[in-house]
Amino acid sequence: MIASLLGLQSPTVLGASKLPRICPDLLEVSITSKLCKKPIYLLSLSRSEVRFDVELNEEEWTLLTPIHYFIDELEKALMEIGDSSKTTTIDEGKTVYHLSCRLNFSPNQTIEDVISFLKPTVTSVSEQVNAKEQEYRELIDRWVFLLEKVDGFSIADSLKLYGAPRLIVSKLCPAMIAYLLFRVCRIIENNTVCENILERLGIGRANIEKYTQLILSNLGLIEVNRSNSRITVSPTRAGEFLAKIISSTINNIEVEGYSGRRLNIDPIELLNYICRNAMSYAAIHSPKIKWYRGSELYRERLLEFHEKVMKLNFTHIVALVNTHLEMTIPFELRNEEAHLINNGFISENRRLRPYGRWIISMVEKYLRKKKAKLLILIAWFPKHSSLTYPLDTLPP
Repeated sequence: MIASLLGLQSPTVLGASKLPRICPDLLEVSITSKLCKKPIYLLSLSRSEVRFDVELNEEEWTLLTPIHYFIDELEKALMEIGDSSKTTTIDEGKTVYHLSCRLNFSPNQTIEDVISFLKPTVTSVSEQVNAKEQEYRELIDRWVFLLEKVDGFSIADSLKLYGAPRLIVSKLCPAMIAYLLFRVCRIIENNTVCENILERLGIGRANIEKYTQLILSNLGLIEVNRSNSRITVSPTRAGEFLAKIISSTINNIEVEGYSGRRLNIDPIELLNYICRNAMSYAAIHSPKIKWYRGSELYRERLLEFHEKVMKLNFTHIVALVNTHLEMTIPFELRNEEAHLINNGFISENRRLRPYGRWIISMVEKYLRKKKAKLLILIAWFPKHSSLTYPLDTLPP
C-alpha cells in the first residue's frame, strides 16, 4: 500500500506487522526510492509526532542530475508541508545529506492518511528529477552527435579563422575537441555529463587521453602539471578562447563527417622541426657558442639552448612571429610572451634576442620547404582575440 501510494519500491516496516492507525508506540517505515538503490526515506510515527526523514550519501547517487538538485528541491517542497531542516556530514570523504520534516497528525488518522499527504510532495520532486535527467540525456546525445560529425577544418572554415588560430583549430580531431571542451574547460558545469560525453566518444582510455594531452599541450591550448603521481590539466588563455568560440558555433556547422584533411603548414610538425634542429642551428649560427668549441662550456651552452627550446609550444612560436613582425601580442598570448622574455628569447622592450632570431630563421626555413613564403601565415591577428572577437554575436 505504501509503495503504491508513493510510487516507490517496497517498504520495510520496523516494529509492527499491521499499519491500521498511528499508534502510541514508535513505528518506523523504511522506504526505498526509485532514484537510489538503498532506502533513503524513513517514516517515524508516534503519538506525539510524525517525522519524515531523508538520508542520502553522494557515493550512492548514480544519476546524471546532481544530488544537490534533488536535495534542494525536496527541502523546498517539505518546507511547505511541515517543519523542515537540513544537515550535511562527511563520511569517509563523501558528503551525506540529511533532511527531516515534522508533520502534525491526529492519533486517530491512519497510516494511509500520512502517506497520501506525503505522496504529492515526493512524487512532484521525483518527476522534477526525472525531467532533469531526461534533459541531461538529450544534451549528451546532442553533443555526441555534433562531435562525431565535425572536425577542426570545418570549424576553422565556419569561423573564417586565419593565421595561427586557423592552424591550431584545423589540427584538432573530434576527440581533441571533446577533450578540450569537456575535460579541460568544462563548458558544462555538470561533471558527470562531461565525463559521460567523453566516455561515449571513447576518450576514457589512458593511451588516448595521454596522446590527446600531448597534442593539445604542444599546440599551446592546455598546461599539464605533474606533482608526484598526480596530473592536473588546465587551459591556457588561448585554449579558453578557442574552446569558447568552438562551443558557440558548433551547432551551425554542417559536414557529413570527419574529413581527415591534412595541413600544408602543420603546427606540430613545425614545432618538432625546431626542436630537432635547435642544437645544430645554434652551433652553426652563434658566434658565442662557437667561441667555446672544444671546451666543456660549448656543450653546456648548446644544452642550455636545447632545454629552453624543448619547453616551447606552438603558441610560443606564434608570439615570436608576432614580435618579429611588430604585431600586437594578443591577450591570449601574454603569458607566452612573458615566458619568452624570462627565457631570453625576447628583450624587455619586445625585441628579438639571439635565441628568438634563431627560432624565426628555422620557421622561415620550414616555410620554404612547404612552399609557403609568408611568415604572417603563422601570426595571431588581433581580430582573433577575446578583447575584440564578437563572441556576443555567436549563437549560444
